[in-house]
Amino acid sequence: MTTHVAYTQVAGKPNWSRYLGWGLLLAALAWAWHGAEMNPMALVRDSSNMATFAADFFPPDFREWRSYLKEMLVTIQIALWGTALAIVCSIPLGILCA
Repeated sequence: MTTHVAYTQVAGKPNWSRYLGWGLLLAALAWAWHGAEMNPMALVRDSSNMATFAADFFPPDFREWRSYLKEMLVTIQIALWGTALAIVCSIPLGILCA
């Protein structure tokens, strides 16, 4: 018995709910792509601005270090909450998948 025959015997007919789920996932990703304004061609089109943008970081200017520190703490807080929520969501999903 070949692997393909064994797989088709176990898998059976195509599951349309699986295709629908993948379609919904791809639609959500397309929606998020547009909402996040992802535009790979903008990187190519505006590549001349990248050097100017990077040059503005040198030499570093620490006159507003308090503002930078505050925003760094906000970033850490967001990362902590994102990690905590991912753990909370992953436990029941992991049990459901097992």
